[in-house]
This record gives sequence, C-alpha cells and structure tokens, in this order.
Amino acid sequence: MSLDTKKDTSNGILLFTILLAVFIVPMALSGTGIILPAIGQSMGSKINIVSLQWVAPAFNLCFASFTLLWGAFADRFGRTKSFTAGCLLFAIASIISGLSSNGYLLDIARALAGIGAATVFACGPAILSNTFSGHALTRAFALFGSVAGAGVAFGPTLAGILLHIFGWQSVFYTHAIGLALVVALSFMFKEKKNYQAHTVSFDWLGSGLFVVGLFTLMFTIVQSSQWGVLSLPIISIFAGAVILFALFIYREKHYLAPMLHLEILKNPTFLAMTMVPVVLAFCYVTIILYLPIYLMSVLHFNPLNAGIAIILLTGPVFVLPFLSAKLIRIGLTPKTIITIAMGFMLFSIFSLQIINPHSTLLALAIPMLTGGISMGLSFGTVDGIALSTISEEKSGMAAGLLNTFRLGSEAIAITIFASIFTTSLYSHLSSIGGALVGVDYLSAWLNAIAAGHIDLNLNSFGVNDASKQTYATQQAIIGFDKAFHVTLWVMGGIGVVLTAWILNLLKSSSKKLLTS
Repeated sequence: MSLDTKKDTSNGILLFTILLAVFIVPMALSGTGIILPAIGQSMGSKINIVSLQWVAPAFNLCFASFTLLWGAFADRFGRTKSFTAGCLLFAIASIISGLSSNGYLLDIARALAGIGAATVFACGPAILSNTFSGHALTRAFALFGSVAGAGVAFGPTLAGILLHIFGWQSVFYTHAIGLALVVALSFMFKEKKNYQAHTVSFDWLGSGLFVVGLFTLMFTIVQSSQWGVLSLPIISIFAGAVILFALFIYREKHYLAPMLHLEILKNPTFLAMTMVPVVLAFCYVTIILYLPIYLMSVLHFNPLNAGIAIILLTGPVFVLPFLSAKLIRIGLTPKTIITIAMGFMLFSIFSLQIINPHSTLLALAIPMLTGGISMGLSFGTVDGIALSTISEEKSGMAAGLLNTFRLGSEAIAITIFASIFTTSLYSHLSSIGGALVGVDYLSAWLNAIAAGHIDLNLNSFGVNDASKQTYATQQAIIGFDKAFHVTLWVMGGIGVVLTAWILNLLKSSSKKLLTS
C-alpha cells in the first residue's frame, strides 16, 4: 500500500469518526424532548416537574458553556486527546442517564453529557481544518454541515422509534454505543505536536469565569419566562453574569496565555461568520420548533403530517452543503454564498407572513424551502470560512467560540421567541378570556393555548355552554395566529439588523484585502 493510499485511508477514518460524533450530538439535542413524557411516567414520584423540565436544558446549557473551554484546552493540550476525552465523558454520562432511577441523577448525567458533547463541536472542526486543505476541506465541511443537519432533523424520529420499541433508556444507550465506536476509532488519530512551548499555566481562572458567566446568563434567560423578566432573582442573577463577564474580559486582556485571545474578534471576517449562526438561530431554528405547533393547532395537521411538512425546512440542509462546495469549486466566493444564504433566510421569514388559518402546505412551500436552502448553503461553509481566517494554533479556540455563539444564540432566540409570542397572545386574548373562563382560570387557559391546545375542553374551567366552547376555540385560533405573526416580524427585524452588520463586516474585510 502506497503512502498516499495509507494517508487517504487514515483521513477517511478520521472524517467518518468525526461525522459520527457530529450526528450523535445534534440527535441528542433534538431527540430528548420526545421521550420526556415517557421518563416522567416511568419514574413517577421519583422525578418532579422541575427535574423533568431540566433534562434538556441541563444538556444544552453545559454544551454551550463548555464549548469555548474545550477549544482553548485542545489548543494547549492536544485536539485529538481532548476530542477522545470529551466523547468518552459523553458516552459514560449517556449510560448513567439510561440507568438513572430519579430525576436529580438524570439531570446531573445530562449536564455531564453536555460537557462532553461540547468537545465534538470545539475540536471536530479544528481537527478537520488542520487535516484537510483545498477542495477536500470544502467537501469535509459540506459533509459536516449535512450530517449535523441530519442529526437535528432525524433526532426526534429516531428517538420516537427507539422509545416505541425498547423504551426511553434505549435512546441514551444508543448515544453511548455510537460514542464508544467514536472513542475506539479516535485512538487511530495522529496527534499533531504542540505548536509552541508554554511557560505560563493554562488559564483556569479565565475559563472558570467564562463558563460560570455564560451558564449564569443562559440560566437567567431560560428562567425569566417562569420567574418574570423584572423579578428580583432574575435581575440579581443577570447582574452577576455581567460582573463575571467583565472580570473575564479584564483577565483575558492581562493574562499572558488567555483562554480566549480577544483579538480574533477584531478579525471582521471571523466576527461576521460568528454572527451568521445567530441570524439562523432567530430566523430558522425558532421556526423549526414553533411552526409545527402552528400546523397542528391552527391548521389541524396531525403529528405525522406536520413532521412530513417540516421536511421542506430540513430537507435542503442535507443536500445544499454539497452544492455550496461545488459552487466554491467553480469559482463562487464563500462570502458570496453567505450573502445569498442570508438573503434567502430573510425572504423565508418575511414571506412566511402569508400563513393564516386557511393556508395550505402548497402555499407555504416556498417560504419553508427558502429557509432550508439558506441553512443548507451556510451550514458547514461558515465553519470553513471562519477557521480559514485564524492561525492554526488558535483553531480550537476559534471553533469553540464560533459554536458558543451558535449554541448560545439558539437558546437565547428560542427564549425570546417564546416570550414575545406569549406576551402577544396574552395581549390579544386576556380580555376575551376573562369574560369566557373568568379571572381565576385565565392564566391556565392562555398557557394551554400557548402550548398549542387550542381545542381545549372548557368543562374543567366550569364552562359547559357549547356555543361558548366554539367561540373560545375560534378566538384562540385568531389570537394564536396574530401572536405568531407579531413574533415573525420581530424575529425578522432582528435578522435584518444582524444581516446588515454581517454584510458590512464582509465588505470591510474585502477592503482590507484589497489594500493589503
């Protein structure tokens, strides 16, 4: 076997291993929600409502909070070693999740799984960017984007199948089996030597400030909908997060070997690429989560048909990264592709305003497809552009920061969407609901509508009049529809502002290249 053949085989195994991990992590993110009712029913009194509600956020918050730390740690101590260690932690935590007999142990296990999962998106892109080059690198990131998209899209479906056949524990055991294979194959990776000797210890203080600060900020956003945005606990915790970030910035500016070199944010192209996932979080991720509720509650799709319909949004994510790679190969610049993708995204969310209680799936096809096209064109391309602008020795840190923006913005966008939607719904229906069900039941009725239970039987609220039931359902549909439209306008407006900033940053970076 020639040296080139051996190298190709080795690189192929490396790519397969990273892609397998990249599939499992989004699957764990999107698939957990469907098994929560089964977990609650199985554990009974051993899990309370708070513990059950934190099964998913515990994973998500730790995932987002530790991504940058893993990236910086990997730059210092080795990317493949960090990748292997994180996947091993993820696998062990998944086994503990399946074995958990109470809610508290399950929440802790999911938090540990999130910490381990962070290494996949922190170290995976860095390993790819340091292993491949040219068209091979473009193809690798195209696969990265497609596989990650497949994990998000098929996560709920696969979780549902496993739940139906084997029970909720099998979902976590499946993650563990896949990750065990990842760990085994990762021992075949060849670790590159450290690029420079370090005489200063790793920035543990800065790392701690960042992790605790980001976790505190995201916790504040998640809990604000339950405790109230202006409640004393939320204001106090938010103030603590601000102080922690201020201390973190001071530390990074003055420490000789910081976990985050703040100057990489002065790179306009890299900064622009970190903002692209933020736009996608507000204009795409939120729609994936909330459009199915609209389809089922307002348009009366059954769950199967709603799931099939959402393929219009998710399907292009599997194919378009390869088209993006081909466009780059024939001469279209990555920045041009990103500009086109942002245009498609804004068209998608504003054209979705046509949705109404009488809409057909055919009428919604173009808004949904253009959203999927935007995500598909940018997914993977963003990572490739961002890491190409950063020196190799800082690629882990850069990948970690990029995915911190990606994951953190998704959590923030989802919370903001829910908050605006709920506020608008309450504004439209409070007076009507007060007259229908009374003040005592108003909050329960509105919360049920917000969750998509528009045809809720009012008998439990003491309303037995059939005509009032019909009227309540009609008003719920109208209120839900109006709130959805208001929220779309706000999300689209945020997308416009961020897109204008992204294009300005890309324009600035182009001018620098011309004058340098």
